[in-house]
Amino acid sequence: MASSTSEERMRPAVPETEDSRQMCFSQGKAFVCEPEDERGTIVTEWPNGVIDRHSLETKTRVRHWPNRTTDSRHEDEPVEYPMWPRRRH
Repeated sequence: MASSTSEERMRPAVPETEDSRQMCFSQGKAFVCEPEDERGTIVTEWPNGVIDRHSLETKTRVRHWPNRTTDSRHEDEPVEYPMWPRRRH
């Protein structure tokens, strides 16, 4: 069944999750979701490009930095806003 032009205009131009993600980033907030293909994992995307993956099964959080490095922490440790470490001279 073909859709009419007016029906197409009513649909969002981007998927709902992408729209929500951009709304969070525009407010300087993190976007949090549980992807359908990663059940049991809470994904937090920060506006500065850092991605946290919190595994409910292993109770660990792996932080993926934009420079492709990672660090892992237990879920009992507090989640801090990810900031780039300062260079030590």
